Amino acid sequence: MKYFIFLFAALFVCGPLSAIAFPVHDTTDVRCLDCHVSLPFEGVVLSFHEDIPDTCTRCHDDFPCSAHSVGGEFLHPVGVKPTMVIPKDMVLDVNGKVSCITCHVFHEGKKAKEDMNSFYLRRPPGMRFCYACHRKL
Repeated sequence: MKYFIFLFAALFVCGPLSAIAFPVHDTTDVRCLDCHVSLPFEGVVLSFHEDIPDTCTRCHDDFPCSAHSVGGEFLHPVGVKPTMVIPKDMVLDVNGKVSCITCHVFHEGKKAKEDMNSFYLRRPPGMRFCYACHRKL
């Protein structure tokens, strides 16, 4: 009986903590090779598949990826090749095109430093975010 009480107590305490310890993407069916061409072994340069938006829209299908405003939020198109210099931390897909991960981080450990709760953006939202690539708007 003591074993069952201990087991119940452990599950009661550890269950909610696991939601904190593991980012949401680490607990879904999204895997490394859904986005990456190869696994991140030492010496391997990471590159990305061109169908990253397909991976993202498995769960985020209510977020259209087109250049317009929805509910006051500006959405950037994906699948376009930028004509300007893109900051190094704003990665492009394997074909050099804008993808979801150009603006959004997937791995929780690399969130934007200045604003940790803004849709996992790589930089704080607003015009400063746009100006990272678009010098003139």
